[in-house]
This record gives sequence, structure tokens and C-alpha cells, in this order.
Amino acid sequence: MTKKYRMLSVWCSALALVLPGAVFAQSPGAEGPDVDLGLVAGGEGGTYRGWPIVTEISVAHPKAALAAAKGETVQPISVSVPSGRWTALVKLVVRNSQGEIQQWPYRLITTVGPSLTLDTEQRGELTVVLSPEATATPAAGRYTMQVFLDSRNGTNDASWKGVASSQLEFELKEAPTTPSDTQTCQKGYVFSEYHKSLGQLTTAASMLDTALTQAPDELLCLVSRAELADQLGDNYGAIDHYHRAIEAKARLPQDADGESGSGSLLHRCLGIVQKLPPSERHPLNIFCSYVTCEERMDAGTCPSSSKPASTIPVRGSRTKPRSDKK
Repeated sequence: MTKKYRMLSVWCSALALVLPGAVFAQSPGAEGPDVDLGLVAGGEGGTYRGWPIVTEISVAHPKAALAAAKGETVQPISVSVPSGRWTALVKLVVRNSQGEIQQWPYRLITTVGPSLTLDTEQRGELTVVLSPEATATPAAGRYTMQVFLDSRNGTNDASWKGVASSQLEFELKEAPTTPSDTQTCQKGYVFSEYHKSLGQLTTAASMLDTALTQAPDELLCLVSRAELADQLGDNYGAIDHYHRAIEAKARLPQDADGESGSGSLLHRCLGIVQKLPPSERHPLNIFCSYVTCEERMDAGTCPSSSKPASTIPVRGSRTKPRSDKK
């Protein structure tokens, strides 16, 4: 049994399981793909009723990582069907603690073709979502999620033929009535990831903005909001949120686990600064900063900011040298 959850962008490793019957269905010496299953979690080991579930399924060549590290190539693995989509070979099963299969209305987001080729550079990535309304119906408790890739039937002659699977357990809990700052951020993050998977980036950003209004120093939400601002082409918003994330990270205990070290966050932030026109970069190259419209001599009339005041850091702190060396 394997378990895999995503929170603070940290994933536990997962191994593919080859089911009984897969060996005789393959040609001698043939290797099947690794199937990986991940859950965007709302907390340690699970999520909450009324929160969306985003499930991520990965299909990869079993030797891809090692070969890529060595600069080598691998014999590609092909999974293909005569017509339609290769996802017809994939089945997602959820069972409750009594082993009963649950009829949850999952929705496959990813669009794929009839074939999948696996090598050091190519892999299959699927995103499956369950809406907040759907998760409000099941009872709280422990559940097992298992994904199968079964290509023994309905595939082309040259296709890999066998069965591979992966599974994880998670807990569906009652949503907290008085959430902590961490739980508030977790909710904003999970809802944001759900809307991102649906292509609703503006709504995803608003989910994080709401969470940060209530929990302004949560590192997960600050980093996620910075990344989303970058996706939306909002360089200034990305810089502001990376700046806040670096300051929040610096306030954590030295041994605290976090999404990223401050040095890494600073590197990302400086990368955003380099996207700005030279006239908008700080002339002294001070810690991940830019020259605002009001500060530029030739700016003319500056438009009013559309950002809520609570999401914009105090800019004066940017001009002070950092002493923590992070």
C-alpha cells in the first residue's frame, strides 16, 4: 500500500504495484510503467467534508528518473488503443473502511489522445477532481483510493499489456468550525488548486487572497499566491507575495519544515524582477524590489492600485539590508 499527499508542495514517495495476472499478460522481460497517485490534501493525511478533492495520477517509465540522471536513454513503453483515449484503460476506485465501493462523481479534467509513450522525457499526467458539493455528501471516515492501469484488453498489438496500480488512504474529516490560521490557509490552498485545475485562475487567486486576509503570514498561501500571480502575468503581485513569503519564512524557527528555503524564494523573486523593464527594476538592486509608478520621475499620472491594502507589504522595509543572510 502506498500513500501520497501534497501539502506545502511536499510529496511522499509512492511505488507502483503490479497486480496478480499482469506478469503472464506481458512479453518475457517486459517492464510495466510506474503508476503514481497523489491527493491535494487539506491537512495531514486527509481533507474535509465540503472541500474539493484534486487527485493527480502519473504514469511514468520505471527507469526514467535513473536514466535521466545518468544522461542515458530507455526503451520507450507504449500504451495505445485503436480509437478513443488511452484513459479508457484507467479506473479510479474509492472504498470506505468497510471495503464498499463509493460512487463518487469524479470528473476527469485532462484531455488525452489514443496513445501514451513513456520515456525519460514523456509521461502521462491526469487530473481528476471532486467538487465541494460532492464531498459534502459522504460520511466522515477513512477511505482508500486506488487507481488501475489495465492494458491487457482493448489495446493495439504493439502496446504494453499488463496491469499496474497504486493506492493511498486518506481521512475525510468534519470541517473545523473555528479554523486556525493554518487551516484557513489550507482551505484557501485546496480551493485554489481546485479552481486552477478547472482553468479558473482568477477565482483561484481570489481564494488565496481571502485566506491571506484572515491568515496573512501563512507561508503556503503566500508562495502559492506568488506562483499564481506569475502565471497570471502579474509581476508586481508575484514580487510582493514572494517578498512577504521570504519575511514569513525568516520568522520561522531554524529547524521548521517549510515549502522552501528563503534563498530559493529569493531566487524565484529575483527571476520575476528580471522580467520587468530595466526602468522599473530598483537601481541599487536592493533585495527583490522594483520602482513603483509613484517613485518613477517620468511616470505621469499613476493608476490606483487594484490590490487590497492588506495584501501589499510595507515597501519601506525593502530598502533595509537583510541581516539574516537567508
